[in-house]
Amino acid sequence: MNKTMKQLRNTLISFQRKTDQFFEQVLKKHSTQMSCQKKCSMCCHQQFSVFSWEAWLIEAWFKELSQETQALIKAQWKNLNKSSIDENLSPCAFLYDDQCSIYESRPVICRTQGLALKLSHEKMDWCPLNFQKEIPEAGDVLNLETLNTISATLQKFWEKEFPNSSSKRVTLAELKEKLLKI
Repeated sequence: MNKTMKQLRNTLISFQRKTDQFFEQVLKKHSTQMSCQKKCSMCCHQQFSVFSWEAWLIEAWFKELSQETQALIKAQWKNLNKSSIDENLSPCAFLYDDQCSIYESRPVICRTQGLALKLSHEKMDWCPLNFQKEIPEAGDVLNLETLNTISATLQKFWEKEFPNSSSKRVTLAELKEKLLKI
């Protein structure tokens, strides 16, 4: 990996970590109002797509795993993952036994699940299991427009550094199929 790629990777990972820190800060402050915990997968029964920079980070993470760990994960991915919540829902391609199989490298959208999200000037949304008794304060709400602007800006930097990369979003199901071929 060349110096530019390392710097870009560090910037991308730093953005993910800042998202995690915000989540942890809100969870700590509102621990009695948030149900987010290991094996809770209420937010994971959707089909997400990610920018190519996020797909690259997940692929790089996967390639850095030992061959033994890769084989274990691939075996898990080859099993059909059914929803534990509702048989009519389709779980994320990387969700198995109500746990994220790429948790360490999960996309930013997954890192925000459970938080209160500001969708517009008048509208907020959050997991129905969270904030049932009181609405979170403005400082504990993640502005989705700002998050998306940062993600899109990072994508533009990515495309500038790697002009042959796609500007098309990648579904997590497509990414899983690609990783299964490694």
